[in-house]
Amino acid sequence: TSYNRVLLEYQVNNLKEKVAEDMAIEEKKKIDRHDARHKLQVLSSLIESGNTSAALDYINHFISFFPLQETKHYCKEPILNATLSSYLGQAATADIVLETYLCIPDSLPVDSAELSCVFANALENAIAYCRKLPKEQRKIICKCIDKPQLMLEISNPCFETIAFSDDGLPITEDEQHGIGTRSIAAFCRKNNAFYTFTQENGWFRLRIIL
Repeated sequence: TSYNRVLLEYQVNNLKEKVAEDMAIEEKKKIDRHDARHKLQVLSSLIESGNTSAALDYINHFISFFPLQETKHYCKEPILNATLSSYLGQAATADIVLETYLCIPDSLPVDSAELSCVFANALENAIAYCRKLPKEQRKIICKCIDKPQLMLEISNPCFETIAFSDDGLPITEDEQHGIGTRSIAAFCRKNNAFYTFTQENGWFRLRIIL
């Protein structure tokens, strides 16, 4: 429907903007790492001259701006890789145990930005739920295989009863949370993909087969 198309396009555009921002940040990190050599030369000069107080001040200032985390490589497609790096990075920062198995082909059977939205929505929902749990229960399992066909599966612990609509979507009172699952369903309908949202044995799971 036109609503599903508009919803999917809206989410794709938002994701592209976020990825562009993340890539700009990553580029700045690369520049900062390059400049680190020059900063270390200044530090060396301060130490050689015996100005230890200035050297310590310089170190403290340098540490506060030095990037500690690089974008990880999950696949060759830049938008999808940036999306996975961003959301899996958020999960790690939230003390969520990550179990990942990602075998993503270089050539995707669907639009990479739209597939990135699927990962973004699913991971965002999983992270939001895990944040509510004690740290020892936080876990996300993220899998993607490309043979015999592309299939992705994202799971997180879920200890409350989830109701599902007639079209298989989880019912939630949080409208913002529901937008993500509707976007995933719109993507699947557009690409003739099979999807299921399930809850069993204390786990909530999304599975998509393309």
